[in-house]
Amino acid sequence: LPGDFGGKDGCCNDMLLSDYGFVEADNANDSITLEISTDESITIRRCDFLELSDVAGSADTTKWKGVAVAARKLRDLLSTASTRASEGTIDSERANLATKWRNEKVKLLDECLEQLTCFGQS
Repeated sequence: LPGDFGGKDGCCNDMLLSDYGFVEADNANDSITLEISTDESITIRRCDFLELSDVAGSADTTKWKGVAVAARKLRDLLSTASTRASEGTIDSERANLATKWRNEKVKLLDECLEQLTCFGQS
């Protein structure tokens, strides 16, 4: 992936952070996996939101309501988390990166919930 993090099969922010040490704002390839129940999960990718509108309009509404509940719970958990470190240390840089990552995940979850609301699934 040298030099090319984007494109249709680009990296999500989890990989960018762990492998390259940065987080891309509004990364089209960012994703998050939501646990709907103990035996079912779904991975939501930002670039799939247009497809999500097609699926949400025709799929099992119980599943999409479960996605909305899981997205809200995770968003609320991430929104209340905090990352603190002493200023001017290597830990403060890590804390800043963790905060950027968390903020991007919250934004992704908000966009997912907005899409589900638009299609009557939340």
